[in-house]
Amino acid sequence: MLKNESLRVGRRPRYPLLIVQLNVATQKTLRSLWHLVPRFIRVQCYRVLLKLGSHCYPRSFTGLVYRLPFGLYAKECNRSPRNEAETLQLVEQYTSIPAPLWVDDYQGTHPVFIMTAMPGQPLEAVFHRLSYSEREQLSKDLKSFLLQLRCIPNQTSYCFGNSHGGPLNDHRFPSGTCERFPEIQDIIRDAFGEGNYEEELKAERLLWYDTPLGI
Repeated sequence: MLKNESLRVGRRPRYPLLIVQLNVATQKTLRSLWHLVPRFIRVQCYRVLLKLGSHCYPRSFTGLVYRLPFGLYAKECNRSPRNEAETLQLVEQYTSIPAPLWVDDYQGTHPVFIMTAMPGQPLEAVFHRLSYSEREQLSKDLKSFLLQLRCIPNQTSYCFGNSHGGPLNDHRFPSGTCERFPEIQDIIRDAFGEGNYEEELKAERLLWYDTPLGI
């Protein structure tokens, strides 16, 4: 009743939905055209969109991700300003994985990058409603995505590191970062020490090289 009443008197919903979802090819074309606009104008537009988004959409629980109008998102990258944007660009360049497209980045109070929104619903919200055949297809899709990620060429000299060869940033590490490692045995030695090194290395090699994906 309240919803119908608000529509009847012409009130707009607080969280307007994106009416048209553009396909990826169109998004890439618009991105190329958008980058013909001078950078300082683009940055000013992003700041306006951030203000509009703060009034139209709820803030994320992390406080670092902001939904914007026109099917965009902005994310503050405090600890790793280059890594996430570069990762999205690598995924776009080398895979067919459905992922947000990197649109732009700029330096605000913190480094910020702009990306497109992904259509659909979070898996956790609908997983319990999936049929067995749909869950099987989900497993196959995830297997395909992992295989494609593994095929992205490593342009750095490190086996473990971020997208440009720097240390890994993850809140699960006590210090917030994990140093880069040239080989798998280096990260095992660092994590487990010399006592369990050989046993853990053997297990990790089996997992890394011999375990089939999708099981």
